[in-house]
Amino acid sequence: MRFKSTIFFLLAMGICSAVKAQYYKEKELLVGASVGYQYPLGDFGDQAKAGPAFRVTGQMMLNKKIGVGAEIAYSILGQDNFWNGNHFGNYDVNYNIASAQFKGSYFFESWDRDFRPYTSLAFGYFHYQNSISFISTSVGNLNQKRTIKENKVGLT
Repeated sequence: MRFKSTIFFLLAMGICSAVKAQYYKEKELLVGASVGYQYPLGDFGDQAKAGPAFRVTGQMMLNKKIGVGAEIAYSILGQDNFWNGNHFGNYDVNYNIASAQFKGSYFFESWDRDFRPYTSLAFGYFHYQNSISFISTSVGNLNQKRTIKENKVGLT
């Protein structure tokens, strides 16, 4: 229960920090950092389970509605029950994802000075590094370790 309380506290602090950052919207340069808990979705969500994510963001406002910036992020995800189907051995799988992105944001007009809804489009570089260890429990002493690396470029 303590773990859930800690996660809830960190999420609440992140939301409060984001609201505070939007309050000071008159600044030309916005810099921030965040720590959170990332939950994978889709096909990747069947193989990986949630883990911590770290992010550093900078954004320069060109005018009151348009901002451009950059972001660096790193995520550490663990293995899900997907890997437990084989009874010939035990798997230990870790997913590490690093990204560097350039983004543009458009801030909508708002009726309230303290609330600024926005949308963003980012283009970036993503580095995936998966570490897989297999320890055999049935056929002799077969232990294997593999690291798979992949680089991608895309929109988010």
